[in-house]
Amino acid sequence: MMLLVLTTATAVGCTDSLWSTSVRELSVTHRPGFAPPPALPTEECPGEITEDTLSVVRLIASSRSCVPDDSRPGALALQAASHGMTQDELDTLVPLLQRLEIVDPVGCPSDAPSVVLTVTTATETTSYLDARYACNAGSQLAVDGEALDQVSQAIHALAISDGR
Repeated sequence: MMLLVLTTATAVGCTDSLWSTSVRELSVTHRPGFAPPPALPTEECPGEITEDTLSVVRLIASSRSCVPDDSRPGALALQAASHGMTQDELDTLVPLLQRLEIVDPVGCPSDAPSVVLTVTTATETTSYLDARYACNAGSQLAVDGEALDQVSQAIHALAISDGR
């Protein structure tokens, strides 16, 4: 019994990682800063946005981007991809996911983009801001931006892997 208590206390106190086996879904959403949008919104793309999502429960990596449409100047077009993952692919992501840690905000550039990490467990959904752009976050928690970029890029790469 004492060993179990010590093991639990050590596991809980050793990291501020947001990753745990209770995470069901994780999503990273990028929006540009305050600069005027390069294109007009459409019904499928209300704004320039990129979202990379990892569904742990369904083992799916997906990516959705609204980008300027070359075939319709001045409009945004939706680009979406998803990939049914294997358990091995998820296991490969875990070291990156474990680097998602709560940190103090470190930056406040003007015209900063908005980067939000949303973590869903069985009991709650919590949003975190990228610490590099979170100086006015108030009480909202911030997460390490470099780790956030790596996780987003890895999810995106998996999502589009079926199209290669």
